[in-house]
Amino acid sequence: TGGFDWLVITSANAVEPLLHHIRHSETGLRPFRIGAVGAATRAKLQAWGYDADIVPTTATAAGLVAALRAEGIEGARMLCPQGNLARPGLVDGLRAAGATVEPVLAYRTTVGGETQPAMQRLAHEGRFDVVTFASPSAVDGFLAAVGAELAALSGACFVSIGPTTANAARDRGLPVHAVADEPSDSGMVAAIIDYFGGRGV
Repeated sequence: TGGFDWLVITSANAVEPLLHHIRHSETGLRPFRIGAVGAATRAKLQAWGYDADIVPTTATAAGLVAALRAEGIEGARMLCPQGNLARPGLVDGLRAAGATVEPVLAYRTTVGGETQPAMQRLAHEGRFDVVTFASPSAVDGFLAAVGAELAALSGACFVSIGPTTANAARDRGLPVHAVADEPSDSGMVAAIIDYFGGRGV
């Protein structure tokens, strides 16, 4: 990690594999500032004994880019651990602001083939009352898993962790009934309670 000015993290999933690798490397964690996309990512960093210097008020990649640009990052070297399905917006935005960005693969998102028959059976039986999505890749994984049985879920409530994921779901033809105000598990729980409370359930 030597030579970088910033560590920029857009997913809590990237924290553990990155810091585990760093702690077991010969160089260790060199001093640099940290930008985190939201509260959940910051909390995961804090659990490992670190904290974020920048957390945007809007917990999206675009919000993080804007917050970092406000700091003045022209010429800065940035390390960006990401998943294999990460969108290019963060890296492109930081490079457009004049930063030198090094994206590295920290984790992979895969759709478990062994779960697909069970997902299709449960969908066919209409067993899903609520479906939550924490990322655009989760939307794609769910659609790949349920396949043609999606029509049986017309009565389900679809909940998104944030606007980016909600837009991904809508782009793929799914309804979005609730979006979390805070991009976290507790934020989605609150959105579900508000949704069903508003329906008088």
